[in-house]
Amino acid sequence: MKLNTAWTKHIKDPKERKEFEGYVRNCSTLLEVLNNIVEEKINQLNLPKPDYNEAGWAYHQADRHGALRELQFIHDLTNLTKER
Repeated sequence: MKLNTAWTKHIKDPKERKEFEGYVRNCSTLLEVLNNIVEEKINQLNLPKPDYNEAGWAYHQADRHGALRELQFIHDLTNLTKER
């Protein structure tokens, strides 16, 4: 399974990149726990509905969408079992 390139794009040397990929894969248990935590946060953010009566609802919604976008990135990054 191919690792997300965000993990290794900072490494120029192919040998070092391969070693670092192995390091990331060896942390799969930790990454799985982090992935589950992020998934819970995503689910929590998906629950609230906008309160259109609140004056700043658009700002709250924009904040929620931005948070969801970043959490989804982390979720995808830490999911080592997902096919790319």
